[in-house]
Amino acid sequence: MFPTLSEYNKTIQVQGANAFRTLNNIFFIPARTTPIKIYSFGSGSFAVVFKALENNKEIAIRCFIGTDIDYVERYRKIDSYLKTIKENWKTNIQFLENEIEINGKFFPVVKMDWVEGKLLDRFLNSNLQNNETLSELQKQIFKTSRNLEKNKIAHGDIQCGNIIIKEVNGKPKIKLIDYDGMYIPDFQGEKQIERGRSEFQHPNRNSFVFNEEIDRFSFWVILCALEALKFDKTLWKEIMQGGFNTLDNLLFVANDFNNPNQSKLFNRLERLNQPSLNFYLDKLKIALYNSKIDKIQLFEENESLESDISNSCETNINSKKSNEYSRLNVTSSPSGASIRNRNFESIGITPLVINKYDYLNQEIKIIFGTKSKSIIVDEFSNDINIDFDKIIVSKPKIEKKEPIVIPIIEQKPVSKSNPIIWIGLIFMVIIIGVIISESNKNNYNSDYSEEAVVDTTAVVADTVAMPIDTSAMAIDTIGVSDFSDTDKEPTIVADSSATSTAPTRDTFFEENIQKIKSFDGGYYIDKIEEYNYDLNSSTWLSTNTEKNGELFLDNLNIAFKKPSIGYWKYTKMGYETFDRKNNVYVLNDNYGNKIFIDVNFNSITFWSDLKNNYYTKAYVYHILRKSSFVKPN
Repeated sequence: MFPTLSEYNKTIQVQGANAFRTLNNIFFIPARTTPIKIYSFGSGSFAVVFKALENNKEIAIRCFIGTDIDYVERYRKIDSYLKTIKENWKTNIQFLENEIEINGKFFPVVKMDWVEGKLLDRFLNSNLQNNETLSELQKQIFKTSRNLEKNKIAHGDIQCGNIIIKEVNGKPKIKLIDYDGMYIPDFQGEKQIERGRSEFQHPNRNSFVFNEEIDRFSFWVILCALEALKFDKTLWKEIMQGGFNTLDNLLFVANDFNNPNQSKLFNRLERLNQPSLNFYLDKLKIALYNSKIDKIQLFEENESLESDISNSCETNINSKKSNEYSRLNVTSSPSGASIRNRNFESIGITPLVINKYDYLNQEIKIIFGTKSKSIIVDEFSNDINIDFDKIIVSKPKIEKKEPIVIPIIEQKPVSKSNPIIWIGLIFMVIIIGVIISESNKNNYNSDYSEEAVVDTTAVVADTVAMPIDTSAMAIDTIGVSDFSDTDKEPTIVADSSATSTAPTRDTFFEENIQKIKSFDGGYYIDKIEEYNYDLNSSTWLSTNTEKNGELFLDNLNIAFKKPSIGYWKYTKMGYETFDRKNNVYVLNDNYGNKIFIDVNFNSITFWSDLKNNYYTKAYVYHILRKSSFVKPN
């Protein structure tokens, strides 16, 4: 276990450089002197930072706190790897083993350059009116991002507090500090130790995705905010003044990423209707909807970047190089559509220039939201432009099951004018009335009243209504909202011990949308029902029922813990669309499945796994009450 912050501060306050084994010629600078001297300049989950002078040069000393010994080994590897590269964004660090003595024990420290300059938000505040400076800053962000990935590095916590801007010859230059969450090739296959600030991170980022691409979304956020401020300076006002500045962010906050369509900021930026700004907004939305985050690029650099892509595409067909005859321009309206090959692997995002000989006589798909278009690339293909506003989504191909026909014995129509029939009917009514009268006399001790009749009728009515509310389950298809009322869905058939509360397709849109929004956070579950769809019997069969589960639903991201597994199982959901007609959310999880979600009054139903045009699995979570537990890792 490492010393505490107060132990470090006290040791430096009393002993100064004498507490160090090799750094004995440094002089510590206090962060404040009143009412008492405090030397720590800041601390986090893993370290505390002190400032000192060494040969008249300011340095930072990071001392480890907490109990995570692996964190020390991380910095040892980071130090070793960064010594192999020389880049402008890098801050020199030196890992010193057994350096500071506290209570008779020696502990490691990290010595770093103290970087002078302004934090990103403060620099922006000082240069808000200078669009040229904002554009230059965007170029530096772009270069830094590309350089990190070139060296197989990710910072891991890109935000205002970790980007320092220093002006050199009147132009901004970037320095990155705080390498606690950094990724280097040595960490491949390991979990990340922190997610960074939510104002700069994709909502679906988790600890199991750890590579050189994890900074992309953060950089897109910064580029988009800078572009927006070129056109509307009032955006930088603090929230209390009608702006979007929280003093910790660059316009965006976590709620904007959770639901862009409902975001006040996204809507306001779209109303500016600036092509360059729309370019960055589209990149953010595509990343949020599809969880596919493109490599960083600048709007004004599109042409040159596309040229680079084209020039890098080589083909073995007749030893052709990429040239004007092999360039295939793929565009869409609106831009930002996903381009995928015949195996549904991502090629890129529109607008994009590709080498047509790489896809000659192959099918490529251009996808935007719920709409898509398939194109066969041929020798004469030079330009592909898809207008998604003119694409009509086809009706889903759901195999219909023939209804079960119960044979009915054909009877001759009864003549209304036949007196014998009428006399017979009247006689039967009289007999039934006598039987009911005698029965009620026996049950109520001859106290047969009008009120008793009404109560009995109400009970029967309620009994009949209950299965009607809980008998049907809505079904949709991937990305399609054109479901006619004549399409019949399978009905959940549970065993006698578990009654399904699957929502019907006829629930009002307003009720559904409000209910989905209200399920935000943790919930205790009374029971969890699992169903499999039996193709042979055309019914939903109950396979398992568990008691006392837990569910976390955060912007339609799902975590659940069942008694049978005993631990949290987390499923990322990328928001796709809301099917207004069928009142279901259509999502894709991190396993490549499409998930359809509907909400009833006291339960949430998920169904998925489209196979042979049928949804084969369903889960019904019966909500017991709200829970106070936070989002699981």
